[in-house]
Amino acid sequence: MKYIVFQQAQFMFAKTLPKVNLNEVALPSCKLLTDHTRLAGRCVQVTKWIFAAQTKLLTPRGFDIATHFTPKYNVWDERVCVVPDADFFRCLGTEKATDAKETRKRAEVVTDHIDKFTEAGIMLKSGHELEADLIVTATGLNLLNNFPCNAMGITVDGVPYDAPQAMVHRGVMISDVPCMSFTVGYANGMHACHLRTSLASSILLLPPPPPSLSQIG
Repeated sequence: MKYIVFQQAQFMFAKTLPKVNLNEVALPSCKLLTDHTRLAGRCVQVTKWIFAAQTKLLTPRGFDIATHFTPKYNVWDERVCVVPDADFFRCLGTEKATDAKETRKRAEVVTDHIDKFTEAGIMLKSGHELEADLIVTATGLNLLNNFPCNAMGITVDGVPYDAPQAMVHRGVMISDVPCMSFTVGYANGMHACHLRTSLASSILLLPPPPPSLSQIG
């Protein structure tokens, strides 16, 4: 279960923003509309209310928002799911059947815990069985403890690298491990991984400083 928020696939006003000084005007203006993290950190209950109110407007009347779209954690304690142009919510409505006499649900949301897999699909802990032709597993990541090396063993002068005893420098290098760098995408916006990689590259590929007068002499 995740918080789901609607967002326009393309900002309608973006084309009208001044094309000069793009980095100073257009990009910060677009980011202002999409950055929920600052509001969520300062006004937790307000943010949860905004998300719940938006979801209520987009879902069919009587939809159980508390069960399906209200996680126990606060907004941005985990990543928020963004729905472009609310296409996901439109699938929760009804449509006319082929005979045009009855209506049927286009999609259904089930919130439960998985008990086991069966020949027909998935058995839930509530006892309900979901029939499925295809099952996509997307239940999160299991991270190892030795960040960022994980299963890779590193020793420096015979001493094993111990992550809890090390410091990370500018998000790209770790202390006491020479000639090693790494990069990790933004936790709150995986679509911007390339930006974090570019920043890391700019740090690692900086030109050397000019020599001092003492070195020249």
